[in-house]
Amino acid sequence: MRPYKPLLGQVGRRLVGALLLATLFAGLAGTGFYLEAGSRSDRDRLLRAKQHYTDAVAILDRNWGRMAYQYKARLEYSRLLLNPAHRKRSLQSYVAVQGSSQEFSLIEIRDRQGDSLAVNVHGTERAPESRFAEGAAFGWGWDADRKLLYRVFRQPIWLGESNGELLLYLPLDHAFLSQTVYPDTRIGLVWDDQVIAHSLGGDGVSPAQSAWSRGHADSATLRWETASPESPWLFIEVEERHLFAVWELVLPLATGTLIFALAAWIVLGRWSVGLLTRLLA
Repeated sequence: MRPYKPLLGQVGRRLVGALLLATLFAGLAGTGFYLEAGSRSDRDRLLRAKQHYTDAVAILDRNWGRMAYQYKARLEYSRLLLNPAHRKRSLQSYVAVQGSSQEFSLIEIRDRQGDSLAVNVHGTERAPESRFAEGAAFGWGWDADRKLLYRVFRQPIWLGESNGELLLYLPLDHAFLSQTVYPDTRIGLVWDDQVIAHSLGGDGVSPAQSAWSRGHADSATLRWETASPESPWLFIEVEERHLFAVWELVLPLATGTLIFALAAWIVLGRWSVGLLTRLLA
């Protein structure tokens, strides 16, 4: 055996070791970059989604409030509620005529004595208990039997002999959230610490409840009315989305490692072999 072969083996092993370490470092750095980029992207999308829903809630309440006032104005103009004896039948007929164009699913009239007349577009003459902050025109109604939350709008209305109250109920259900959802997000409606509706329908309630109970990881929460402790929460999650596919990361790393290996052999390997050959000649 020639005397320089063991030395060449040592040099080769050290070059291979250096190459493996460089490959490991590049892999770890690439993985870290991949995870951090994805995390930052998700955080940015979550912030944008929360801002979107903050604006959307304000716009919805403003539009619904205007619709409630217009509904009250049409009822007063029709003079259907002036006769107490015919008030219920007149209101039922009015709601029936509205048909599918009805904005609110439940209408309730309260007179000065506190008597209530409720007419549901689906035929159920019952209104859930409604809660309003003092002097507020917007409130909430919770139907415990159907586990359905309503946004309730209160308007003063003339009943002929005195003013009464017109309460208009708009359901916040699965269908509403599905129509409201922002692209690449999921939203749940939380009432009394329970997810009661979800943009994915009934299938989304249980996973959202688990995520809510874990402490809102990788999600955002938004109270519908910031100043109201009885207001429900919106539970916002973003769909998982990678900035690029795994192969788009692996391919440049593998290419870079191969180029590094060739460069190391051309520069260091050939130089080491030539040096050892001259020293041991």
